[in-house]
Amino acid sequence: MKTLKIISKYSLICSLLFVLSSCSKDDDGETPSSNQLFLKANIGSEQLLLDNDNAETLEGSFGTIPFPDLTYYGGGINAQTPSGTNESKMFIIQIYDDNPINTSTYSGYQEIQPGLYYGVQFLFSTGTNFYSSDEDNTASTVTITSINNNTINGTFSGTVINLMNGETVNITNGEFSVENTAN
Repeated sequence: MKTLKIISKYSLICSLLFVLSSCSKDDDGETPSSNQLFLKANIGSEQLLLDNDNAETLEGSFGTIPFPDLTYYGGGINAQTPSGTNESKMFIIQIYDDNPINTSTYSGYQEIQPGLYYGVQFLFSTGTNFYSSDEDNTASTVTITSINNNTINGTFSGTVINLMNGETVNITNGEFSVENTAN
């Protein structure tokens, strides 16, 4: 059963990588504001920093997710370096809730019906290593500190698990300021 969950998560991450690899910031050289966009965190003993200098994508959006007989809200933060290299990195924060995503703190991760979750999920890849939130340790937290027409800002922390070998890694001191692409 645990192997099936790992394969399922790995398939989800591969699908997300394929979909999100086509999403990137505009090539016109303009940033959404004069502020530096970034996502940074301590992941285990390593420091991750994705910013205007090394990232291909630093964006996020939240909205209504249509489901029959259910009002459901969600979206996420996506930060990634150019794909196709062994050094490529990606960090995705997904938030799902029964209220519109706004300035607030979101935590936990629970399945409310098959394939439908509330809470926070982290997806992280570096080279050929893929990590995801650990369903057995749902202590991940994201605080959205501000949302405006240009940017989404916040902090995050939690735990991810390597989908290939089961290694658990703590995420601390996470912080982001990314382009708001919902407009």
